[in-house]
Amino acid sequence: MSSNSNDTPLVSVVMACYREPVEWLGLAIDSILQQTFINIELIVVIDDPSNLKICDFLAQKQTNDSRLKVLKNQKNIGLPASLNKGIEQSKSQIIARMDADDISLPERLQMQFEYLRANPDVSLIGSAIENIDDCGTSLGISHFQSSSEVIQKIIPYCSVACHPTWMFKKSMFDSIGGYRMLQGAEDYDFLYRILDAGGKITNLDRPLLQYRLHGASITSGMNLKRYKVRHYIKALHQQRVTSGKDNYSTDELEQLLSQQQDSPLVASLITKLRKAEAKHSITRIPYLLALFFCSVNVRERILDHLKIRMIISTTRT
Repeated sequence: MSSNSNDTPLVSVVMACYREPVEWLGLAIDSILQQTFINIELIVVIDDPSNLKICDFLAQKQTNDSRLKVLKNQKNIGLPASLNKGIEQSKSQIIARMDADDISLPERLQMQFEYLRANPDVSLIGSAIENIDDCGTSLGISHFQSSSEVIQKIIPYCSVACHPTWMFKKSMFDSIGGYRMLQGAEDYDFLYRILDAGGKITNLDRPLLQYRLHGASITSGMNLKRYKVRHYIKALHQQRVTSGKDNYSTDELEQLLSQQQDSPLVASLITKLRKAEAKHSITRIPYLLALFFCSVNVRERILDHLKIRMIISTTRT
């Protein structure tokens, strides 16, 4: 698809950056500005205003492409609030997510936009991903379910779409009230609330994003506190089912998280497990067995994965 880049953008891509290497940030930005779909704006929210290297880099990038808009927070406010800020200042009715350490394939936005246009009942679409390491070496492909029936059944046990692959309707964002301060699980909460609001979620089976697995992404994705947050999100879902609304409270969440103490041994095993899973390595089996006996939270995660497999195997897609 081609169009005049001076037109009102059809898609607003929103990204927040914090302390990512400038080299990774440059690759992420270029992968969006070099898309086959050019009628876009890219909004980058700087969540570490003291990071002069990133600030200077983005100021220079802006001079080369007017589609790049840079917003600078006065202080660090976190990913959910930064994304809300970027989306609220976007011009398009279609929002795409992107992370500062990932790489979108050139046809990503075009394929997702055309799918949403052809399927007006869909509120959010993601895609499969190619996992890469710090150096950009491929670690394998991860796929996500496309069947709405399966997604509805497995969301109690896992996130159903990879956050930086999302493209969604701004009207749905407004309807559910945007992201909430659930650090590390704000995407899971967002997806759950879309489904609870009657929205439809799907994924393209083609990998459209290279997802970088590194120390920070692994620990954030597997941090044991995240299990507490996920329990809280499920409790909020049950409240919405029962009464039509939930009692989300940052104070209640902080109190819940203060009760969680991470074990260094378990945290180390989780990191090794995540790396093995990304490579589809058989070494993940001994890590899983060790974690099964060492951690109640991880034991629950393993059982959840077994439930997911059972649901998928018994549901025709």
